[in-house]
Amino acid sequence: MQQSEAPWTQRKLILETERLSIFPLSPREMNLYVQGNLVLENSLDLKPGNRQITPELSDALKHAILPAVGNAKPGDIEFVTLWTLIYRQESVMVGDLCFKGGPGPKKDIEIGYGTYPQYQGQGFMSEAIAAITDWALGRPGVCVVLAETKEENLPSQRILQKAGFILDRHERKMMFWKKEALP
Repeated sequence: MQQSEAPWTQRKLILETERLSIFPLSPREMNLYVQGNLVLENSLDLKPGNRQITPELSDALKHAILPAVGNAKPGDIEFVTLWTLIYRQESVMVGDLCFKGGPGPKKDIEIGYGTYPQYQGQGFMSEAIAAITDWALGRPGVCVVLAETKEENLPSQRILQKAGFILDRHERKMMFWKKEALP
């Protein structure tokens, strides 16, 4: 099957980078995502990967993401669902990212992200964070994108730095980053 025929290529919202296609998962796809057993990958006509749900993501899915997706208004789904990263050359999922809700009163929005272990260190998340940050800063009501990393998570810190984030503050072994819209 040609790549252009894959079901995920027919979306209204898809961000393209040099190597990646990045898009938000629908509520139905979120249910397939949590089922595991490659049902999401099969529904998107992707090659099987080694996608794993980390304990942190499992907790976020259970307590925040899935409830928010279930209650999202049509125009808000992008800010509450997972976005998946497809490495087009191999037609495989390589990671996920999300917003932690819509813009706050300070016109800020926070991101979370993770690269699947076998694809770490290859620059995929740096590409994805740059694209999703540019997209978010172009949305009405968003002037700042925030992220946090653990003090010891040097790879994540490098990803944010490559995407133009600056360290905002450092508290209790956590580092808080931000990227502001250009004036």
